[in-house]
Amino acid sequence: MKAIHLIQKDAKLAPSPVEKGSNIYESGYWSLTPGRAKEAIGAEIYFHESQASPSFFGGIIKDCRIKDDEPWKDRIIFKLEANREFKNVETDRSGWAMEMKMVE
Repeated sequence: MKAIHLIQKDAKLAPSPVEKGSNIYESGYWSLTPGRAKEAIGAEIYFHESQASPSFFGGIIKDCRIKDDEPWKDRIIFKLEANREFKNVETDRSGWAMEMKMVE
């Protein structure tokens, strides 16, 4: 997988740094299979407010894990290295499904 684009609607699930001042972040909780999530390691990740809006945040996926408690149990959390180059990136409207677009 080359990239994954996600629509971040809930501010409570926005990416947050793992430590204060770190450029390593964890994302909110996403519904995809663990296999697909593992395939995304090393890919670019972009967060958007809508399909038509440019990204407001992003980086390179370094790892992923399954959330093991409620709410959103069994959803995927991505660990990413944030980079300003991933801000204001646009993608076309084709290929979106379930607030997610994967680019192979």
